[in-house]
Amino acid sequence: MPTQSINVNSSQNFYNNLHTNYQTNPAFSYVFKERYGKLNWKDVVKIDIDLLIRNNDITPIEDYIENLVFSNIEDNDMQVIPESFILKLLRTYQYIIEYLMFTQQKVENDNKSIEIQYNTMITDAANKEAKMKENKLRINALKKENKQKEIVLSTYKFLLDDYKKSIL
Repeated sequence: MPTQSINVNSSQNFYNNLHTNYQTNPAFSYVFKERYGKLNWKDVVKIDIDLLIRNNDITPIEDYIENLVFSNIEDNDMQVIPESFILKLLRTYQYIIEYLMFTQQKVENDNKSIEIQYNTMITDAANKEAKMKENKLRINALKKENKQKEIVLSTYKFLLDDYKKSIL
């Protein structure tokens, strides 16, 4: 396979396409992508894992993630690259995976929270709809009662006017 440089923006497109495919076809399942390009060991050396741990911040390796994840690591790399670089690569992968596990748990918790809020809103909406129907029935009954009272009042007015006319 020919060596090629890895474009950081293409990983964003990859994940956007993954999300779109999942939305349009729920049966879509993940397929591991073929690895391409050589791992840029200079980037691996640049990663300051101790700083990453100290600051509890994964952003310093975001620029390198695509190269770390989608590059092709060959047997030759293991023979040529110093052991300390390979160890650093493994530690970097460990922290990336730990962060992904954290993120996955956070997303699951957020989804559960949203589901609880959704169910609460559905229950509230159903209760409000029932109350609204109850109020409509009450309003209709009050309107009917009001109409009857207006008729009675009109009758009393008529009788009173008739009585006044008969006295005069």
